[in-house]
Amino acid sequence: MPSFDLPLAETLVWIFMLLGLVGCAIPAVPGPPVMWLALAGYDLHLWGAGRLDGRALVILSLSFVVALVGSTADTWLSLAVARRAGASRRTVAIAMGVGALMVLMAPFTGGLSIPAALGLPFLTVVMLELRRDQDRQRSLRAGCGYALGWALAVAVETVAGLLILGGWLLQGWLG
Repeated sequence: MPSFDLPLAETLVWIFMLLGLVGCAIPAVPGPPVMWLALAGYDLHLWGAGRLDGRALVILSLSFVVALVGSTADTWLSLAVARRAGASRRTVAIAMGVGALMVLMAPFTGGLSIPAALGLPFLTVVMLELRRDQDRQRSLRAGCGYALGWALAVAVETVAGLLILGGWLLQGWLG
């Protein structure tokens, strides 16, 4: 019979790594920073045990940069792609606020506001841009640009999360 006897530190890191990967797909949930904090906590555990080496610190430092890029991708990719598609900065900022508000309401709605956090920002961009100049096609293009930016951000966050997970696994393999 196989043994699943992992030490507590590794078990906690696995739990937080998996939670972080799930967080990569949910708007306003900091997946990569959660994963980086798990890695930092594990390195702190190694340091306390006298087993932390320079390679682990390099992996931790690189993972910090990856987490920073991944966790901010929602903002800069949504803004960049929506702006390129014709949305104003004001519209994108309001749409991001609507999405964040829906995520914050999740504990009070039993998670039902999470699907709204995905769809309402798109509708917000379309409606505000339509109100701005009455051009349906341009408004829809701006909304699709916002949605495409968000989808690309999810991909960037997921890649960042997988890189952090890979860094932790590499660190364990090297150490």
